[in-house]
Amino acid sequence: MIIRIAQPAYLAEIFLCLIFSAFFYKKGTRAEKWLVPFFAALLCVESYAMYRSAKWISTSLLYNFWFPGEFIFYSLFISSFIQSPVRIKVIRYGVYIYALFVAMSYIFVVNLVNFASTVFLIGVLLILPVCFMKLYEEIEGEIMQHPFKNPLFWFITGLLIENIGSFFILGSINLVKVKNEHMLMSLYDINIIATCMQYFSFLLYFYCRWKYQR
Repeated sequence: MIIRIAQPAYLAEIFLCLIFSAFFYKKGTRAEKWLVPFFAALLCVESYAMYRSAKWISTSLLYNFWFPGEFIFYSLFISSFIQSPVRIKVIRYGVYIYALFVAMSYIFVVNLVNFASTVFLIGVLLILPVCFMKLYEEIEGEIMQHPFKNPLFWFITGLLIENIGSFFILGSINLVKVKNEHMLMSLYDINIIATCMQYFSFLLYFYCRWKYQR
């Protein structure tokens, strides 16, 4: 029941993110300009995933290729706002290592028919430190903007909500799927709610971008 309500809701949120990212395209930073093609691709992927789910067709293969790209994009996007060259270099090396790990895993280890939980979990372990690096940089800055008025605060908050939850939820899907189908559906419901909260936080990013950084 929750999935039937929440999936169209977060698709609508993604569509609004696409519209707002296009609105800020000309005045946005170089990194923000990449939000337009990213949200366009995200909308296509999630719409197709929702169609496949409605037909009871597995989405594992689709997400096995999408999630690594998503982790890499978010990491590079957040890193574009980081001031420290050392931290930027660390993030880029982390991205290169993760991309190599994904390629090697998919070629030699992972059965792509099943959800690649290890690849996903390593991706979460990539994005979370990136988010915390930027938050720490904001806190240690000489002039700290009110968090609620800081667009990037909301973007990072959305990523933290989704990825901390997903670390425990999606990472255990393969195990739960075998042992407890009812628990699996409950985990999906929780993950869908976290996803809705993530994209709502992204909308707050655009609102603050418009309201406080014109």
